[in-house]
Formats: sequence, C-alpha cells, structure tokens
Amino acid sequence: MEYCSIKDNVVTCIIPFYNEDKNNLLKTIKLVSNISEIKNVIVIDDGSRLRETFDFVKNKFSSNKNVKVVRLSKNYGKSFAVKYALSLAFSDNIILLDADLKNIEKRQISNAILKFNLFDLDMLILRRVNCLPLVKLIRADTLLSGERIIKKEHLKKVLKTDVEGYQLEVAINQYFINNKLQEGCFWTSSSAVNNYKFNKLSFVKGFFKEVKMYFDIIRYVGIRNFITQIFEFCKKELH
Repeated sequence: MEYCSIKDNVVTCIIPFYNEDKNNLLKTIKLVSNISEIKNVIVIDDGSRLRETFDFVKNKFSSNKNVKVVRLSKNYGKSFAVKYALSLAFSDNIILLDADLKNIEKRQISNAILKFNLFDLDMLILRRVNCLPLVKLIRADTLLSGERIIKKEHLKKVLKTDVEGYQLEVAINQYFINNKLQEGCFWTSSSAVNNYKFNKLSFVKGFFKEVKMYFDIIRYVGIRNFITQIFEFCKKELH
C-alpha cells in the first residue's frame, strides 16, 4: 500500500436522525464538532414526528457556523436524508454517523480520518466491535455499520440509484464490489454501539422493525449478493 501526500485532512460529517433522543444527539454533535479533521457537520432531521429535537439542537448550535441543522418536511428515509445533506457538503470526503450511537470515542474517529487520508482510501468502515454475537455472525457489525468515511464521488454515484431507507450501507458495499474497488476499502475498530430498534421501541415493534430492515436490505441487494458481502466484502483491517 502506498502513502499519499496529505493536502487536506478535513471531511464533512453527515448525521441523519429520526425521532432521536435530543440529549444523546447533542452529545454526538458536540463530540464530532470538536474533532479538528471535521470541517463541518450537517445534521438532518428526516421529518421526525415532533420538532422538539430539531429545535433543541438547532438552537444549541445557532452560533456555530460549522454546524448546519436542517429539517425535511416529512420522513423520506435515511438514504434520501443523506442525499439531501450531501448536496450541502463541500468536502471531497464524507464521514457518515448514525444519530443513535453511544460510547463514541473522539480519538478513534480522528485516527480513522487520518488513516483514510494517509493511505488515500476509497472507504474506511468503523466496525462496531462491541455489538451482539448474532450481529457479528453475519458481519453486520461491518456490513451495516453507519459509521464510515467515504469519498464523496462514490457516495454520489450510489445515491443516484434507487436505494431507499436503510439500504444505503449494503448499496455502498455492492457498489464497491461491482466496480472492483475493494482494494481501497478497509475497516478499523469502533467502540460505539447503536441503540437497537427493540430498545427504542417496544420489544415487539422493535423486533419487527429489525426484521423489516433486513427484508428491505435483501430485497435491494439480493440474497446471493448479501451472502457474498458476508463472506468476501471488506475483510481487511487497517491497524
């Protein structure tokens, strides 16, 4: 692997959210907005049922020119929200973060950005090493991780397809496979954990929400391609 000369280490961070806890979201925004490699942060409310969280974080960062908080008129799904936010981003590299993450470490994100630039990668996935055993079994800790740094040019191409909702991560993975870009894709460890849907909702509602998510994912990419991703995609760790 060759090193590249680093002209600009900065990235834009995109955080889509829907019906999230305002205090946890505030904590996440504060953390990433204090990472020197992140030039600006775009927080996008994907049409949450109530405006409370949006109004709260927008007010908190009203004087911070590096944090932009916007709201969509209705719930279009994660992929559309990211696509809209991408139109507001000027950096060549993007870091995507889920809004419901806990235990995020500033040092891990900063180091990941530095590695991404140092090795001139196409994508670096932050693998959630503290997830449930079943999640690890199907490698969803990597394949479905919403924490990833990716070149803007690649993300724009993925978002031009018919990807919807929570299909974004597998759509990105498949784009890399189809375009033979896997040599430029690695993973690195992340201590962050996400708040599973059955924790945010009732157990029954959350369980069916998780099942629907996986159904939509497989419907988009196909069972054969999903299995290929499990066994072949992004197996190399960047230390």
